[in-house]
Amino acid sequence: MSEPFRGASGSGAVTVYTVPGDHQLRLEMLTFTLTTGGASGIHSAKVEFYDPSLAATTARIWDWNEGGAGMTLYYTFAIGLSAFNCTVTSGMMIPNRLPDTILQPNTTVIVTAVDGANTTIAGDAIGAVVGYGTFIDTTVDEDGGTVDIDGSFLPAGAIG
Repeated sequence: MSEPFRGASGSGAVTVYTVPGDHQLRLEMLTFTLTTGGASGIHSAKVEFYDPSLAATTARIWDWNEGGAGMTLYYTFAIGLSAFNCTVTSGMMIPNRLPDTILQPNTTVIVTAVDGANTTIAGDAIGAVVGYGTFIDTTVDEDGGTVDIDGSFLPAGAIG
């Protein structure tokens, strides 16, 4: 069952959430407010997932709508939504499609305010961050017991 959770706020590029180390997360929806600063040009948002066990970004979802300076934009990234692309006005609610995936333990969800060249806009604020998702406990098996990982089929050094 989906559970809500609050994310961190900040400006520029913000790690809004880190999946607990003993869980996986099926992230079903992420909503936040982008309040753009006074810098001229295009203002938009990008959501990324970073998996430290792979030392890699596993998804990048860039909103292609074009906001401007001094706007308040309300974003919702969710499974099943359809994105649209246009020039937006202050106060608009902007939907974006979120991939249906399972985020691994310690994966970070990063929201970044970007311009048209994908450069971080440090003066833009990201706030009111809320996510909804299904948490999967990786320490308990289906029968309620502790999970024992058999690493014999994994590459050498995969389990520390």
